[in-house]
Amino acid sequence: MQRASAGPLTVREARVITDNDAAFQSKLKLVERAKESVAGIIADPKRSVRLDEYYFNTPREQILEEDLIILRKILAKYKIDKRLEPAQEKLLETRFRDLLTSAYELTRDSLAKSGSEKQRRGSQDRFNEAFKPI
Repeated sequence: MQRASAGPLTVREARVITDNDAAFQSKLKLVERAKESVAGIIADPKRSVRLDEYYFNTPREQILEEDLIILRKILAKYKIDKRLEPAQEKLLETRFRDLLTSAYELTRDSLAKSGSEKQRRGSQDRFNEAFKPI
């Protein structure tokens, strides 16, 4: 091996280049194994479920109602529903619905092809500001 400008490589320089190449090749193999692993999980119906068709074809109101049912089950499981007044429970459900709606709208606007890149980036930034701490 030779460098373009300064003569032949020293043994040390050649070893460093060889070691760097081996480390790089090792990382490439790791990435390939990870991609294969994820592809295997996605392809296995026991380990993953495609929900995109469900979300594309289910009316938004129905999804919100299903989410509220899950919230109520969680509240019952931990007996929180017993400690809330009806007005508090109603307020909690309203805020929960508002939170889900905000997440939905910001996600939709972040992915919209109709808006400009600046509009999409603004929606992404607002989403991150609101939900990243969670």
